Amino acid sequence: MPGLESSTVAQILLEPGETCDLRALVADLDRALKLRLGSGHGLAWDTDDTAFLDAGPLRVVVNRTGLPLDGPVERLCLSISAGTVPGTHADMPQGARHAEIARLLVDRLARHLTPDAVRWQEVGRGMTAELMDDLLEAIPAAAVARPAPRPLPPSARSVASTAEQAVLRDIRDAIHVRPDPMADDAASIRMRVAATAMASTVTLVALPVGAALLTYSLFRGADVRLSGHVLAVTGLFMALAQTPAAQGLLAPFI
Repeated sequence: MPGLESSTVAQILLEPGETCDLRALVADLDRALKLRLGSGHGLAWDTDDTAFLDAGPLRVVVNRTGLPLDGPVERLCLSISAGTVPGTHADMPQGARHAEIARLLVDRLARHLTPDAVRWQEVGRGMTAELMDDLLEAIPAAAVARPAPRPLPPSARSVASTAEQAVLRDIRDAIHVRPDPMADDAASIRMRVAATAMASTVTLVALPVGAALLTYSLFRGADVRLSGHVLAVTGLFMALAQTPAAQGLLAPFI
């Protein structure tokens, strides 16, 4: 049932002269999908500039093409497609679901790139290398020379089966970058240990100052920046106290 096939395509126009490592970008997406889906997806390269990632009912295509400008400089267009695997005859999700996945893909790749503009398109077919070439040739020369502002991805309503929703949910989870709470906890522990170590060092050379800093850390929480500043200032005054001028000033009080 070819009418069920659809793809959402984002054509990312980069700054003139900017380059991108396509294999590194694809490897990043591949690792994200592999961590979430295990062996449930496959990666294949059609050419050095086109990669296919098939994950269950979804096909992701990544393409890099140089678009000519006036002069020797060219503008790279990185095309990202999220859509149906061609020839699929199941009740596949369309429209909004593909647009959502395409948006997540663009957001993930944008961490490594400087997008100048993003052109969004909806096509009623599963993505192939030939269709990708046709879409690239259809980009107006004026858009390449002076890209339009980045629009929002298109949306459409669709209904998917429970199994298909589960597969797409796994794909979205794999693509979407979430903070690691365990990593945050580990970093917080390291910061507290460092702050306590600096406060203890201050206590060894200036007991009142160190005691005050430890008390502050106990009630207000360890602060690495504050502990570092106190340690630096205390060390500065200890060094100045050893100079002949300072010893002369302190002699009447000793």
